[in-house]
Amino acid sequence: SLLQVYETPRRGSPIVLACPAEEQHEIGLLLVALFLARRAWPVLYLGPNVPADDLRTVVQHVQPRLVILSATTEETARHLVETTEMLAALAEPRPRLAYGGQAFDRPSQAPRTMLGTYLGPDARTAADRTDALLGAVPPT
Repeated sequence: SLLQVYETPRRGSPIVLACPAEEQHEIGLLLVALFLARRAWPVLYLGPNVPADDLRTVVQHVQPRLVILSATTEETARHLVETTEMLAALAEPRPRLAYGGQAFDRPSQAPRTMLGTYLGPDARTAADRTDALLGAVPPT
C-alpha cells in the first residue's frame, strides 16, 4: 500500500481516516492520509464506504487520537453527520473528530450542524490543520 512507503512510529494512538457509508470517492482522503504519514503521524486508513457500526468497532478497539471523515455529496454528508454523532456519544476515551470533502466546500449544500473540526478544501490544508489540532509534533 502507498501508506507503507512511509515509515511511521507505531507508538501512540493512530489517526483513523474513513469515508462514511455509501461514499465511494476516497482520493482526497487518501491524499490526506499520505500527507499525515509523511509527517510521521501513525495513520489507519479504512477507505471508502465504511458502515458506521464498523467504524464504531474500530474506534472502540484502536482508541484513535483523531477520526477524520470525508464526504463528497449532500447524501453522504448526512451519513457523516450521523456517524459523528454516534462517535461523539461513545464512552471516554473518545477521539477528536474532523471532517472534509467536497460536500463541505459548498456551504449551500453542507449540513448546518456538524460535530468536529473542518479541515479545509484540500489535502495539504487538512494535514496542516491536523498538525495544529493535535499539537504539530507526531508522537515518538
